Amino acid sequence: MPTYIKGNADDILIETCASLLNDDSLEECIRSEAKEETDFSVGKAEKLFVAYTSPGSVTELVYFFAAEYDDTSHRSAGGVGVEDKVIKIMEIPFPEALTMVRNVRIYDGKAIIITAGPAAWLC
Repeated sequence: MPTYIKGNADDILIETCASLLNDDSLEECIRSEAKEETDFSVGKAEKLFVAYTSPGSVTELVYFFAAEYDDTSHRSAGGVGVEDKVIKIMEIPFPEALTMVRNVRIYDGKAIIITAGPAAWLC
């Protein structure tokens, strides 16, 4: 709803998996959120970095991880339904994702950070 109010008329947004931490450990949260939103079971998760979303106005810290998965761990064909969302799983190579950021097709902050970070590190 917030993106719709700000002009995202179709309310479709390309995002990364994310969740509130609550009382789970980081690893438990990553595994359960990946399973819930993508139906993939992930392997070992490696912490990449931590960032404040907007340090001048909120205290939220976002933990960025990378985890291995393979197609055999995925049972669902097509989109995955979560609460009131329909999720379409996308695998986008970093160079293409970076182009999508530049063309404002990806404008979720978490997705931009995880896309631009690794792409910039490779240069």
